[in-house]
Amino acid sequence: MMQFNVMGALLIIAGLFLICNVDPVVFISLLTKPWQKRRAAKERIDKITGKAPGKLRQLINDSKEMLDSANMGGDIRRYQLSAILLSIIGVLIGTAMDNIMATIVLALGMAILPIIYIQLKTGAYIRNLNDSIETALSVVTNAYVQSGDLIDAVKSSLKAIPAPMDDIFRKFLVDVEMIDNNVVQALYNMSSRVNRRHFKEWCAAARHSQSDREIRYALPGIVERLSEYRQVQMEMDTAMRRMYTDYGLMVVIILSTIPIMAMIMPGWFDALMHTVIGKITLSIVLLAIFLCTIGVVQSNKPIDAD
Repeated sequence: MMQFNVMGALLIIAGLFLICNVDPVVFISLLTKPWQKRRAAKERIDKITGKAPGKLRQLINDSKEMLDSANMGGDIRRYQLSAILLSIIGVLIGTAMDNIMATIVLALGMAILPIIYIQLKTGAYIRNLNDSIETALSVVTNAYVQSGDLIDAVKSSLKAIPAPMDDIFRKFLVDVEMIDNNVVQALYNMSSRVNRRHFKEWCAAARHSQSDREIRYALPGIVERLSEYRQVQMEMDTAMRRMYTDYGLMVVIILSTIPIMAMIMPGWFDALMHTVIGKITLSIVLLAIFLCTIGVVQSNKPIDAD
């Protein structure tokens, strides 16, 4: 009965949001505004004193930084809504099991799932971006070393540059040819569009090469270091894929034991779902799964992340 009451209350609340045309993210932000001000003040104090943020706050900050570095910062609102909906689903599942502790764990754990998805999605985006950066810098560097003219090198290499870096170099040509013929400023603008360390290093060397042409011979070394980083990253990704497979299989086995227990050992299943010790055990297992998932995902960041 309790789960139906909770579901009815949530449906009523959702209906009120729809009727009043109120954004739940904005509503929650208004409710938590005083707390957010205190948190912002505390973060400034911690930053001044050098105190590290908590693990959950650090996870949220890392996710925001990864979205920004992947040029997907505008998607943060969609992830906030997903966190709210998933948290509600976690509450419904927990109340259906008549387990208060599991309800709390599921509500918090499922709210963190969008952050885990951000870590995976932006990590894959950054790896693809690194591939594009290596190809683009390699092609442009070879042409620039041979010709000594950066603008001509970019023009002749543009067709061989993969997305999304082709758009970055097109904007560079637009800056130079249509806005301002200052190549140094155009390189500085291009550097600010991609938040990757090796790309910024290459742009800085290219800027210096405009006053000293000999510096352009240092550009292949930057591209070579980027290639070495990518090779190490590929080896790490291969190992991580095996770890993901093993971890996913372990989670499936753990969770599948619950319905199997209901069919084969109904007495044990009843103890797990309806006794205090069983409910505590189930809550601890769910909490361990969420914490371990966060740890596994965090361990697979791109190695040259800024």
